[in-house]
Formats: sequence, structure tokens, C-alpha cells
Amino acid sequence: MIDLQIASLSELDKSLPSLGDIAAKTKGDDGGQSSKQSAASNNDAGTSNGNQGTSPSPSGSSADTDFVNLWHSVVDGQSVVPLAGTYCRQDGVCVSLNANPSYTPGTYGDEYPGSLAFASGIASPLPGGASQSDLGFQYQSQPALPSAKTPISLMAGCQGSAGCDDGSQTFVYFVMAGTGLDAVGQFSIPVAPGNPPDSSRDYLVMGTSASGPTIADSTVFYRQE
Repeated sequence: MIDLQIASLSELDKSLPSLGDIAAKTKGDDGGQSSKQSAASNNDAGTSNGNQGTSPSPSGSSADTDFVNLWHSVVDGQSVVPLAGTYCRQDGVCVSLNANPSYTPGTYGDEYPGSLAFASGIASPLPGGASQSDLGFQYQSQPALPSAKTPISLMAGCQGSAGCDDGSQTFVYFVMAGTGLDAVGQFSIPVAPGNPPDSSRDYLVMGTSASGPTIADSTVFYRQE
């Protein structure tokens, strides 16, 4: 098991955009990059029931009810329970995203909200080929609810700023069903032309760099029903 070493906000890399920047980009503004873990939050976790089936968002700039509930439960409540499940790639490689029942929102150190575990396939896609890795959030500060669906940023493994070896960290993005590729593009993740992922399904994007792998139907990990 690889420990996710996050002792303070200053340890995290600065390669991912903060949610404030994402919200600004949604309105047409440019934002900076940040990959710091979220600050503590005591906000209500909302009324989400951990809905695993999600519906495409309506036209316009407003996020739909499913996404709002997911955001309040996962990001505001800092609980990965609604994300928990098995996710598989087309080649048969699967990972299990698990919630940590002992995690207390807003705490740092040895406790993290979740973990990823290698479930099946030829080789583990987790940092260093590990069988399991801690999973934490990747926000500079407690973010506001975006006006449109956007990927939820996490990181598995050890932070590069903590002196970890190459390949010891994996950037993880949860992409809710109905999220447009323009939202994914705000993270500067390339999308394979002519082979986009199935937008009607929840999926994970995983990679060893902030920009992740090229997003395609064959590279993302779809949530299993």
C-alpha cells in the first residue's frame, strides 16, 4: 500500500486548476493552476442519496439536480461514498473505488476519504503498480458549486512535492454522466478525435500526470452497473 503523504496544503503540486479557476473559465475567464487538497468543510452534505445512475444535464449553463446533490455530498461533504464502486476499462483492467468509513471531513494526515484498489486485469494502473492506494481530493480551497457539471479531482498515491518517485502518483478525475468534453478540457486533458467516451455513463480518467492520458472510449474506466 502506498501512503498518500499530505501533511499540509503547501505540500501539494500546483499542476491542477482550483475550482475557483474552473468556475471562472466557465464564464470565459482564464484561471491559474493548482493541485492543492481542499480545506476543511463543515457544510451540510446535502440530500444526496448517493445516486449511482445519473442523467444527462439539460441544455444551458446550470448544473442539474443530480450533479448538485453529488457535489454537495462528495465535495462539500468530503465523502467519496457516492463515487464508490467498480470501474473497468475496455481491456478488462478494473479498479475498485472505496470509501473510508473512519474518515472525518476536514482532517489531514493519516486519514483520507477513500482508496483505490486494483480489482482485475493484466497489470495494476495504480501508482507504482500497487494493489491499493489512498485517495484524496485535489482542491486549493473549499470550492463553490460550479454552474455546470465538471469533473471531480482526486489523486491517488504520494504527492510529487513530498519527494516521491516518478510513477508514485496517479491523478484521478470522476466524470459524471452527462458531463460535456468541454468541461473535461478545462483540465487540459487531450481527447482522442473520433473516439470519445460514452457520455451517458459515469467514468474515471486516470493518469500519472496532471493532464492525464488521452481520453478515449478505450482508456477511461466506466462505472459498472
